[in-house]
Amino acid sequence: MNNQVNINNYYPLYLYTEYCLNQSTVSLNRLIDKLKEKNLNYCFISNDSSMFGIYKYYKELIKNNILPIIGIKLRISFDNFQDVVLLYAKNRVGYNNLLKITTLLNTNKTNKTTKTIDINELLKFNQGLICISCGSESIIYNYLNKEDYDGFKNHGKFFLKNFENYYIGLQSNTKETSYSFDKYCQMIHNIGFKTVITNKVNQINQNDKVGLEVLIKHNNPNIIKLSDEDINGYFDFTYRQLKHLSQFKELFINQNEIISLCSEVIDINNKVSHFPKYSENNDEEDTLYKLSYQGLRRRIEQNNIFNTEIYFKRLEYEYNVIKQMGLCGYFLIVYDYVKYAKNNNIVVGPGRGSAVSCLISYCLGISEIDPVKYNLLFERFLNPERVSMPDIDIDFQSDRIKDVINYVLNKYGKKRVGRITTFDYYRLSSAIDACQSVYKIDSVIYTSLTMILNDIQKETSNPSLDLISKENEKLSLIINDYPEQVGLLIQAAKVIQNLPEKISTHVSGIVLSDEVLAKYTPIEAREDYIYQTEYTESELEAQGLLKVDFLPLTTLTDMNDIINLIKKDYPDFKLPKDNDNPMVYQMLRNGLVSDLFQVSGIGYQKFLINSKV
Repeated sequence: MNNQVNINNYYPLYLYTEYCLNQSTVSLNRLIDKLKEKNLNYCFISNDSSMFGIYKYYKELIKNNILPIIGIKLRISFDNFQDVVLLYAKNRVGYNNLLKITTLLNTNKTNKTTKTIDINELLKFNQGLICISCGSESIIYNYLNKEDYDGFKNHGKFFLKNFENYYIGLQSNTKETSYSFDKYCQMIHNIGFKTVITNKVNQINQNDKVGLEVLIKHNNPNIIKLSDEDINGYFDFTYRQLKHLSQFKELFINQNEIISLCSEVIDINNKVSHFPKYSENNDEEDTLYKLSYQGLRRRIEQNNIFNTEIYFKRLEYEYNVIKQMGLCGYFLIVYDYVKYAKNNNIVVGPGRGSAVSCLISYCLGISEIDPVKYNLLFERFLNPERVSMPDIDIDFQSDRIKDVINYVLNKYGKKRVGRITTFDYYRLSSAIDACQSVYKIDSVIYTSLTMILNDIQKETSNPSLDLISKENEKLSLIINDYPEQVGLLIQAAKVIQNLPEKISTHVSGIVLSDEVLAKYTPIEAREDYIYQTEYTESELEAQGLLKVDFLPLTTLTDMNDIINLIKKDYPDFKLPKDNDNPMVYQMLRNGLVSDLFQVSGIGYQKFLINSKV
């Protein structure tokens, strides 16, 4: 074990990205730059207990000719102890199992609370995965520190039996693990297990520590100082030890073995749509055609339309485009839940956005706007030359929208329907606030700083701190005047600006799938009645899943309440459907738009008064 190895052969096997929320300052662009600087063409990713950001990182790393090796850090519960491991996907089978494991971890209430998964549950999904004990976080180190070699060997043999590939992870990034590293490495080699280096990376550069300190302390106020593992968690730390570590050639041979086992490019896109079926018994194209024609005839009769030829020609054209683009099922799904709402006295909006430009939407009752009458262009909604998913946003009265979502859940299955994850980010103001919560600089100085930053943001939203700290004279001056207070705070804020701060939920988006969502995305239980995806809207649509929008509108709830009050005195009252009432236009011209949906702001009020609609 005395042969030297080239230091460029080292790859960090334990890396947190920015989507390991508030535990890492490693952002995608900076990571790619660092990997290229080191001439590394592989990248291991092992976020803690989740796969947030994995899709985004995978696609961008591949674009930059770097092969991502996808993994997670996982806590495993045995009968009377826990272990911590890193799991990496060797192939598509392994990737699919990571999706299932992450889903199981984050949807089972017991698992989610303890952030652990039972070993017997885990072993149902062990195919296609490499398992590495997670350094000093693993029970392996307990056995070694206590010199319980029988316990160590039995535990290692258990994993060797149940995983295709198992490695012992060793650390050298704390005082304790650095002291024991040589001894444990030699001893484990003699016993016959394979070892690798698992020093955690959660920063790109050493000076990122100030930003990491803010992330950790801001979200965990009881933490007084960073651990050695976090202090030394910058990318180059282990490289500086390689002159010593390189004497243990087997560490690098085993690392390269893992890379060779994980060298398959996993195509995480799906080339076809994975929409749920509106009906298993009917041909969707034929069903849409029949429903559209029936709806058009009904609209013609209701509205006494005489020039029908233009409508039927438009319907034929739209239908052929929709059919060509494979969207017949999409229209039927939206038609179905809108029909359910209307049949169950749930108020539905008349239509919004480009979807009202579609005659078929009008025929199906998805929209109440006649696009032919108002000369609305179908191509604004759907253009065969620009292949992209159309948006049909539907407004529902806010106090009944859950009923519509429950209908969809019951029709297609709870495991095939989910809310969509979004992220809130540390923008300039929130980054500065987070840094102040940790560093607590003088309040007068801090007030002066925020006043300067607020003035800057009047011209530009979320400007780059890197840029404005150089270009803005007042900001540069206060940094130079108070380097140990403002200078430190700005340095930390630069590191965390634009990193994700917390998980949020798409305000209206719901995703539907032909099979269980966990086949395409990890999911979490964030509400009692509906799951939430870990992948974002664009990542789900790229895999062929269907995203629809349910918008809760309090205006519709208010209208419904008012109508019900009127009906107490006038039981036969119905809301007028006249779109050309001159009194309405007079009201708009006079700027009487308080609480009128979408136009109640002062800007719209001035516009309407001046435009003389």
